[in-house]
Amino acid sequence: MDGVLVIDDDVELCGLVSEYLGGEGFTVECVHDGKRGLEHALRGNHLLVVLDVMLPGMNGFEVLRHLREKSHIPVLLLTARGEDVDRIVGLEIGADDYLPKPFNPRELVARIRAILRRTKNGDRAASPPQIVRVGDIELDPATRTVRQAGSLIELTSVEFNLLEVLLREAGGGVLEEPVRAGISRVADEAANLIGEYNERFSNRQTWNNAALTAIAVWFEDEELARGAIEGPTGLLAHLRGYGVDGMWYEGENYHLFALRGLLTGAAWALQAGVDFFGDAALASRVAVALRAPALSALPDFTFPARKDARFGVSLAQPMYLELWEIGLARLGRGETGDGNRDMQSWLAALYRAPAVKLEVFESYLHDAPIEPLPAPASRLRLSWWSLLEMPPARPATTEPWSAPSTLLASQGLAILRAGDRYASLECGGTGSGHGHPDRLNLTLHADGAYWLPDFGTGSYVARDLFW
Repeated sequence: MDGVLVIDDDVELCGLVSEYLGGEGFTVECVHDGKRGLEHALRGNHLLVVLDVMLPGMNGFEVLRHLREKSHIPVLLLTARGEDVDRIVGLEIGADDYLPKPFNPRELVARIRAILRRTKNGDRAASPPQIVRVGDIELDPATRTVRQAGSLIELTSVEFNLLEVLLREAGGGVLEEPVRAGISRVADEAANLIGEYNERFSNRQTWNNAALTAIAVWFEDEELARGAIEGPTGLLAHLRGYGVDGMWYEGENYHLFALRGLLTGAAWALQAGVDFFGDAALASRVAVALRAPALSALPDFTFPARKDARFGVSLAQPMYLELWEIGLARLGRGETGDGNRDMQSWLAALYRAPAVKLEVFESYLHDAPIEPLPAPASRLRLSWWSLLEMPPARPATTEPWSAPSTLLASQGLAILRAGDRYASLECGGTGSGHGHPDRLNLTLHADGAYWLPDFGTGSYVARDLFW
């Protein structure tokens, strides 16, 4: 069964689609009205249906509704360009994807293959999946409807897919295939969305690459993995964003965001055969990136107010603590004399830091709103991600953390330290991500006080230092 059923009244278009799909290894059957198209789709002889909305006799929506009552065969809906309502309605009643007319035949093939990747050779068409019931919630995958206590609940296509996976997990006795199929639907929709954008060397692209790598591993898609990991703007290329001193070119705030994405992507890259931490050169770049924020942090362990950093936010937040826990765990936890012992001292100092006001971060929304964290900080407050990777106990550290005076050349930032006194002078270019002009930035911190911070922009800017 390798055939694609095309239901479209445009005979010329059907001919072109047949010719192109045939060249890609598919057999194609074309039907030019809705009623006959439904009959052919229900025979179970096809991998996938390409269905036009505008059909004589029975329109595409009617065909899809009747089809979903008896079959779960994948359906790619053809809609008129700009008709958002058609696309939304089609997805809501069970279409797997849509393509607006006119379309590029290469995109048609790509979308068909993406759908087939997650349906595993058309297994979904064999028999409608069973209704899932958990408590008073009833979900029918065949008709893609959800009822609670008998009342119909309106959900988007993505919401339905996520709910199906969650309900199957919650119901116990989970069948592996339905869960796999649900995850595949969500992953494929994410890949199609993310894949349309390439933000090059933005910190956001690091996360895009991490997500695409995870999806590539899930689908065993070597081509997608190569692009996300080894492509011109892939994970490996993003290591260039960390200068020779280890600081991400957009500054501390974006540094920690990008580093979190890199560590996430590196874990998935390992599943694809690329080991960031087994390669000495790559591991050393990650080690330097882990160390950089500790070099510029103020004596009270908060961000310096430069390059849009989160002024006054402590690096002892759980979300940041786990970056060093996970990064150091992958680098060997400092037990082999690999030069990471000073970072273990830094991490120990963060755990001893005074209680911090808990910030609402996206990855820790389950903590909000709560009172300030108890001091000292505890590993128990970290996420499941840390629990999967960090060692049962931190290595003993005998040397207290002591940040040196340093020059972060890639940032144009010189830092002088003497005890708890901190002075830095910055004369760097743009690169904060928001188009700040070149500036001269002076930071002074002493006796627990931060002098002259700019609360509005995150950096104190003065052209002539009049003050």
